Amino acid sequence: MQLRRFMSTVMFTSLAALHVAGCQSGGSPFSGASQRELTFISAAQTWDLNKDNVVTCDEWKQYLATSFAEVDANKDGVLSKDEFARLAKQDKLFEEADYAFFGAPADGRLTLAQMQGTANPAFQRLDKDKDCRLVSDELVRQHTPGKREEIDWQKRQDSLRK
Repeated sequence: MQLRRFMSTVMFTSLAALHVAGCQSGGSPFSGASQRELTFISAAQTWDLNKDNVVTCDEWKQYLATSFAEVDANKDGVLSKDEFARLAKQDKLFEEADYAFFGAPADGRLTLAQMQGTANPAFQRLDKDKDCRLVSDELVRQHTPGKREEIDWQKRQDSLRK
């Protein structure tokens, strides 16, 4: 959870820089980007679960599944508004991509399938060849000084399957 908070802080600190850079160059992939798109773009590096400098749609879906499982307190396979609020407290991305963004129905029961089925603005804006992969020429990586906590994502995923 500390890494998620750290990355959220980095994401929002970097967001301003991305916005300024996008406004300065008309040819930039960020020019004309909405606040939501910029938020997703700046968070994309956190979805690179295997650390190969390529972010895939599968990694995004895995990131959502892990996040979903962490806050689905009663393990009923749906997120209530209260459970989603916990997610937004853990990861700033889910403040911008709020409950309504993922198409939560009026009954207030958001499923993982609904979340994973919602188009990701980072892929929509940057994945020009539509191969569901954001590679170095499509994704601007954010670099942060200092030591970052490393997480064994495979181990984390395995623990959630038990």
